[in-house]
Amino acid sequence: MAATIRVLRDVPGCVRGDHDSTHVQPDDYLAATSELIFLSLAVAWIITWFTNPQVIASNPLKDRIGYNNPCVGWDDPPALYVAAFMMQSALLCAIRYAVLDLIRARQKLRSREIAKWQFEVTRAASIFTIVGMFLTPLLFVVTPKVSPEWHTSLYGVVILSRYAVVAGNFVENRDEHISTIKYVYLFVYGSISFTLMACLFLNFYNYRGNEEAYARGDRPVPASIGMVVDYSWFACLVITGPFLPTYYELQITYKLHPQETK
Repeated sequence: MAATIRVLRDVPGCVRGDHDSTHVQPDDYLAATSELIFLSLAVAWIITWFTNPQVIASNPLKDRIGYNNPCVGWDDPPALYVAAFMMQSALLCAIRYAVLDLIRARQKLRSREIAKWQFEVTRAASIFTIVGMFLTPLLFVVTPKVSPEWHTSLYGVVILSRYAVVAGNFVENRDEHISTIKYVYLFVYGSISFTLMACLFLNFYNYRGNEEAYARGDRPVPASIGMVVDYSWFACLVITGPFLPTYYELQITYKLHPQETK
């Protein structure tokens, strides 16, 4: 939870003493998003394990993909209510990152450290991320019991928007020295993201009319393969922080200014 602590320190009077100016690393907010999502999942699974274990044994997602997706732990009450509350902090950090990164990119464009097209890619990724985060709370409304298809479609938007913002970070910083291992991470993360989307689509698209075959374990993408890809995506999500090409911070100054009267 190191990134989350750094984020809290950026808020005047929250963790450390009051300060009128602070240096903010936007990438800390993206890393904190991953930490907070993982924390909410862990808490939700513990609650589900002890209060609603039958969901783990049988649920609409497991019928279609053959295994328990990590999100199964927060798809039913009472864990659903706790996870919905805890996820708000992750959404706040994600949106805060998108805004701060866009400001940083604008400053870099003004100083001619990045090209216009790099700024436009960063802006598109930031907007996509914000839209994805606005849709995320619907995961707790449109649960798998309401509509497995729409629930998973929303999950797909989260997958794509999360990768888009990470890739946008690399585009923004492409003129800096980025280590090979970080590019390897970006490639692996992207490959897993799009492979996961394909696995989910194939298994969901072919489910109708083949329920008995699926019950026997006969599905387009075997459960073992789907589970490895799915859990690998969450692993990439958790370890995002160390692999971001971090170079520039923002200096933010807080001061009161009288409102101008018209």
